[in-house]
Amino acid sequence: MRPMAATQSQLLNAYAQCAVEHGQFLSEGKWQLNNAVVEKMSTLVEELKALTGGDLTPLKVLLCHEIPVVRRCAAGSLLETNDADAENALESMGQGQGIESFLARNILNKWR
Repeated sequence: MRPMAATQSQLLNAYAQCAVEHGQFLSEGKWQLNNAVVEKMSTLVEELKALTGGDLTPLKVLLCHEIPVVRRCAAGSLLETNDADAENALESMGQGQGIESFLARNILNKWR
């Protein structure tokens, strides 16, 4: 029996959970776990593309997430589409202090 394909909502929820784990593992220096969760996030993005015909617009809902690491990860994934909202989200995050601001600036610098 074939497993049911994930819904868009399930993929976005899983992506957000992975982003939270990514932030946790990064702060704890658990590099192997971090690498695995980042790979899972990439897989979820590919599954979302397959579900939507390549459209990553559904990820935009995560740009307003209450947890900064989720916003940063979603914005980073959306940059491949040259999404202005993603760029603006990272710009805004990069104005602050702390690790998330540093990482947002770093993502933008590498992307540009």
